Amino acid sequence: MNSLHETYANQLFNLYSDTKSTRVRLVKEQSKYDRNLSAFYHEIESKDISPLKAYDYVVALQNILLKRRAIKQELHHIGIIERSLHDNVEALKPKRNAAVKRTTEYNQTLNVNVTINDVLYK
Repeated sequence: MNSLHETYANQLFNLYSDTKSTRVRLVKEQSKYDRNLSAFYHEIESKDISPLKAYDYVVALQNILLKRRAIKQELHHIGIIERSLHDNVEALKPKRNAAVKRTTEYNQTLNVNVTINDVLYK
């Protein structure tokens, strides 16, 4: 069983990893809508559009733009979270490594063989 600090550190690392993966997925999704938008513009440029058909084109364009906007907004928020997690994870790593090293040295020097799990769960 992991110690409490290992559990929390792993949760933070996993959250950071999940956030990065989500951002990558959203960037790919935004690129898909950018390509759709570009293809749509090229289609409109190449056609003579009647007033009756113009409504259908505007609705289709609006649909693409609304979905793209939703992705961009979510990307903005995910980016803020990812940058914050990145800064925290990078700051945590050396501090945590030093603390783990110090605990290992104390345990060896003082012959400590009791863990937090022994204290809390036995």
